[in-house]
Amino acid sequence: MNDSGSSKKIGIVFLAGAGPGNEGLLTVHAQEILKKCDVLVYDALSNPAFLSETKESCEKIFVGKRLSHHSVSQEKINSILVEKALEGKTVLRLKGGDPFVFGRGGEEALFLEAHGISYKIIPGVSSAVAALESVGIPVTHREIARSFAVITGHSNAEDDEREMERFSRYANFDGTLVFLMGVSSLPKIVSALLLGGKNAKTPVSIVEWGTTVRERRIDATLETAVSMATRFCVKNPAVICVGEVAQFHLKNTSVPIFEKKIAITGTHEFVEKIACALKDCGALVHPSPFMKAEFNKNAFSLFPPFSKIAWLVFTSANGVRFFFFLLRERGIDVRSISHIKLCVVGQGTAAELKKFGFTADFVPHRFTVFDMAEEFLSHIQNNAGGIVCAVRALNGSPDLNRAFSSKQIDFMDVPMYSLSPNSLILENLLEQLDVLDYITFGSSSGASAFFDALDFETCHKIKESCAFICIGSKTSETVKNATAHLNIKNRVITAQTFTAEGIIEAIKGDNNGNRT
Repeated sequence: MNDSGSSKKIGIVFLAGAGPGNEGLLTVHAQEILKKCDVLVYDALSNPAFLSETKESCEKIFVGKRLSHHSVSQEKINSILVEKALEGKTVLRLKGGDPFVFGRGGEEALFLEAHGISYKIIPGVSSAVAALESVGIPVTHREIARSFAVITGHSNAEDDEREMERFSRYANFDGTLVFLMGVSSLPKIVSALLLGGKNAKTPVSIVEWGTTVRERRIDATLETAVSMATRFCVKNPAVICVGEVAQFHLKNTSVPIFEKKIAITGTHEFVEKIACALKDCGALVHPSPFMKAEFNKNAFSLFPPFSKIAWLVFTSANGVRFFFFLLRERGIDVRSISHIKLCVVGQGTAAELKKFGFTADFVPHRFTVFDMAEEFLSHIQNNAGGIVCAVRALNGSPDLNRAFSSKQIDFMDVPMYSLSPNSLILENLLEQLDVLDYITFGSSSGASAFFDALDFETCHKIKESCAFICIGSKTSETVKNATAHLNIKNRVITAQTFTAEGIIEAIKGDNNGNRT
């Protein structure tokens, strides 16, 4: 126990579930702690996109199992939780599914209690229900299954006989049987249920990677389940459903892009916005916010006096956010920019500007940087009335500089932020290439980072039918150059507008055979 006379602050540990894999199934409470925790102790989550939501100073400790990594022992994990809490830190222990459903969360809670550490439990969405729901299987249904049992496929039994006995007890259960982590034990599970009297024609459904873009459903009966699992090379994570409800396929197939598997790349804010719209249209989305926008701490010194600025040009929502962050950080009254006119590229950037109480004075009809510059120059008729400042990312398109210089406009380029890739999230995206139907790119820098990460072997994982969807001609040009260099033959499609709707229309057009 801790010395009650000590003035040292003791931290707290949150034991939380991340859900079955889909990032939208992380609870609001868990997300709140994720954003403010000092230490994140996490397993091999299906999608590490969660990690992009932590604060800059958060210490991330991986304790799961991945290729080339051994899993950390439970004893070591327990010690890490106590050690970090004793340092006075807020610790989030994040694991797949729910922490108390075969997640060993109870063992961690007891260990924290024994060491006098405060903790709170944040329930998570269990794959036992969610993975089945995702493919249209209700675990209960009136008149068919009024109860369900969740059973671990792992066993501590010392011999097969005891393990068979354990599984056979469920043969007469009047409801749905849900087995977690049971792929390797499937032959024993099936044999035990049959020996216990379960009907060989009982429907069985195996759901692999439920709620993610790798989701796959294999339907069988009790007598064919093992052969079907072998035929389709089923691997964990998978949920095995045994019961009459496994016959259901309750899915709305009328949505525009039903179950197209789409990876969204870019910054966290961009990915979040696009992903929501695609999910509403029925897509299976893999959010991959591997581009991290970092504020340029020297940005303020690059601006001329605000009194001399006539126009601010924003080419992205990130530029808008960081500009107003700069004003707050410097304690600058927004009224000091009331005389400045504002130009933005795209409705998304205009919408971001409105969040801060400003309306754009000029929004071009076309959304490439070069086209925007031409329209804008025509709008101001070679007389800006002061300095034009482009507030954008480091190493932005030189087309803007060339266009303004050609018209002798007093122009300044202010690199407000830089973009850099998160290797962990990017690597996770590369692991999904064999199942994806589309990969979207919102910027040239994001596309470059993606293709720079590809090697010859990884390129061959990309499905032949997969298409790259780009926002803007500059991004498309980058993708086309990269694919030509890597000898990748996949289609490159340019969305007509810089919005989620533009991407959706591009996919719908591609599905209808209008490929560009």
